[in-house]
Formats: sequence, C-alpha cells, structure tokens
Amino acid sequence: MQDQIKESKIFIVDDTPANVIMLERVLAKEGFTNVESTTDSEKAVPLFEYYQPDLLILDLNMPKLDGYGILTKLKARITSKSYFPVLVVTADASSEAKIKALSLGAKDFLTKPFDIVELKLRVSNLLQTKLLVSDMDRLVELRTKQLETSLKMVVRGSQDACEMLALLAEFRDDDTGEHTLRVADLAVQIATEMGLSLDWVENFHQAARLHDIGKVAIPDSILLKEGALNDDEFRKVKSHAAIGHEILSRSASPLFRLAAKVSETHHERWDGTGYPKGLAGEAIPLEGRITAVADVYDALSSDRPYRNAWPKEKVIAEITKQSGKHFDPEVVGALLRIIEKSGQEEAYVKGARHLQLS
Repeated sequence: MQDQIKESKIFIVDDTPANVIMLERVLAKEGFTNVESTTDSEKAVPLFEYYQPDLLILDLNMPKLDGYGILTKLKARITSKSYFPVLVVTADASSEAKIKALSLGAKDFLTKPFDIVELKLRVSNLLQTKLLVSDMDRLVELRTKQLETSLKMVVRGSQDACEMLALLAEFRDDDTGEHTLRVADLAVQIATEMGLSLDWVENFHQAARLHDIGKVAIPDSILLKEGALNDDEFRKVKSHAAIGHEILSRSASPLFRLAAKVSETHHERWDGTGYPKGLAGEAIPLEGRITAVADVYDALSSDRPYRNAWPKEKVIAEITKQSGKHFDPEVVGALLRIIEKSGQEEAYVKGARHLQLS
C-alpha cells in the first residue's frame, strides 16, 4: 500500500509561489512522485479536471477565486459517494473558516505555519483512507457485477432471481450452504404463528433467504476466520447489512424491496443498540424483527468457523433471555410456541416461558 500512496497524484492550489515550492519539496522528499500545482486559482478547477488528482491541497484566502469558491465548484466531485480528500492549508485559524471549509467538502484542516511532520502524516493518512475506500468500492462493484451477471441469466420473474441470489449467499456462509434456507424456513414459521397473511408470508420466505446477501462483499479471510474478529474486521462484517440493502433496493420489484428491508434491519435490536441505524422497538420493520430471531436461533444452533453449536436448551435460554433486549418479545413468544407444538425440547420451553414471564 505504501507504494500506491507514494504514486498518488497530488494537486496543490496556493497563490503564494513560496508556499507551493515548500510543499512540493516536502512531498518530494517524502517520496511523492506525482505532484502538480498552480498559483492561479482561476485555473484550479480546469486543471483539477485535467490532472484527476487523488488529493487536493488547498489554500483558502486567494484573490479572484478563493478556496471556498473552488470547493463550491468542485462540490459535486468531492462530496460524491466516492471518497475524495481535500486538505485545507491556510493561515486562517478561525472556527468559522474550518466549519465553512468542512461543510463544503474538505476532509482535513491544517493551519499555517504548519509542522512538516504533521503535514506528511495528514497527507499519508488521507491517501491511505482513499485507497481503502477505493478498494472496498471496487470489491462491492465486482460483487455487484457478478450478481448482475447472474441476474441476466434469469428468464423467469423475480422469484427465480431471488432464488439465484439466495444460492449465491448460501455458498459463502457455512459449509453446507443451508443457513439462509433454514433461517427463511424458521422465519416463515414464526410469521405464520403470528397470524400474518399467506401472501405476505410467501414473499417473506423468498426475502428472508437474502438477509445476508451483503456478505458477498466481505472477504473470505474475514467471513471464514477461525477465532475472534478484531475491531476493523468486525466493522467490515457489520457493513453487510447496509451493502445488502444497497444491492437489493436497486430493483423496483416488491419482492426485492422487501428483501432489501430484511437485509438492512435484521441486525437491529429491540432496545436500539443494533446496527446499521440503531432503530428500536416497533420502528424496526416486522420482517427485520422476525428474521433477527430466526437468524440468531440458527446461528447458535449450528457449527461456525469460530465455535461449535450450542445445545438446544442453551439456545432457547439465550433467545428468551434477550426477549425485550435484543428481540421483540412477541416474536420470541411465537418461536417458543412453535418449538412447544413440535414436541421438541418441551421441558426447555417451559423453563424459558417461566424466564420470559419473570
């Protein structure tokens, strides 16, 4: 990555030639080989479009067109979904200047006279962040293209497409590729037990199978890791909920819209401590609340790369313990009734009911 950082294109805009020369020398000494500059702020925007830099170092107080004007003209580019870093280097240390520059898309702020070591660190950090974001964007784009290619092969309606996407997700989840199917089956049983309509349940079954589709953007080295994830790895895994929503919400199909909602909300928690939005209680869509219970029940009941399956009595106890915290109590109650009706783990269910009511 360090080689990529050093090869990044940097564009300097400052009306004082001495400042430009000093910045160029500092960056050259640090090993940056692609540095361009201008002291004419009116040429900054067309030169920016011509150079297509990876980082913009920008002065604020300049004649004719100041730094704020340049940020305004470039706003569409620097505030788009693709991360673009702008480092403002200025003698204006006022909070008003910082707030205005940051609101127009600047990512960092350095006051003149600046410390050379601090400048080098800020430049390297901004470029490293851009590379990481670009890598993630490329990975998501690649996975999305793979999904789109798969979808083009489908000649029969949205249910067939949903089936193919579910299979794609399953093959990257567990050894058998059956986790998503088991979750969908259990989610449908819960929904039926709760008295939801047959049509809704039918679509929900297809949608629930796609709850983890966003994991196609998570590297196997993280997804299949044995042992605990570090903070950065866990952050990337958590991103699958939002990624799944982004993928599925591109379709106008009601089925895929439902699946997008399931993907985005199945890790929300009843008490508001879940992700990605921190929704709480009935603000979490019912399909997400149901899938959350089914997902955790199956995950705890199955062998995972990082642990063995829990005994059924321990799973039931944990699900019940989290009623009103992680899970919607009504959904947990429906799950317990299903288990009780099946004649399995009857003693455990009775104990769990006592725990739920106490």
